[in-house]
Amino acid sequence: LQAEFAEKIYTLFASKPGVKSITWWDLTDSGNHEDIGSRFIPFSGLTRRDFSPKPIVGVISKIREKVHTELR
Repeated sequence: LQAEFAEKIYTLFASKPGVKSITWWDLTDSGNHEDIGSRFIPFSGLTRRDFSPKPIVGVISKIREKVHTELR
């Protein structure tokens, strides 16, 4: 679900001419809710607690490559 959401929202944002960059707030699913990102959306990181990549990483990489290819 997270990867599907990212694909849609990153594609939308990347299609806008004024957008210079897009970021994702949480790096990892820390699970302890100590950082501000985890308090708002628990477990929304790009990686699991053990830092293994979640499917969203592949989606973001694919969109990044597409954007860079189209800019060349």
